[in-house]
Amino acid sequence: MISADLMMATEPEKKVYFALVKIGEQFTFQSQMLGFPGAKGSTRADFTLPQLGLVLRVVGEYWHSFPETKARDQLQKIVMSTEGWLVIDLMESDIMRDVDFYVQEAILGKSYAREL
Repeated sequence: MISADLMMATEPEKKVYFALVKIGEQFTFQSQMLGFPGAKGSTRADFTLPQLGLVLRVVGEYWHSFPETKARDQLQKIVMSTEGWLVIDLMESDIMRDVDFYVQEAILGKSYAREL
């Protein structure tokens, strides 16, 4: 059964979701973090892998290139890192090109994210 969250996911998020399923990783999709929904400073992580202390964020080059979005992304990354999470950003263009490679690399703690 496909969850409502997955039905509302972007194409890159769906690709990462199914890549994680394919390799058998345990994860939570659209995990609420940093407070309760709607609270100032709260956020949702695209994917959390608690057994690895890992957060995967899907970063669309268009939406995440705006100054206010970049500032929010950076702040969220700092706060999640402070709480002990390794935060890896997966670029939309990389996901669309070779999702399996970039997900495997992220699981190993490697990031190929570029500054927008």
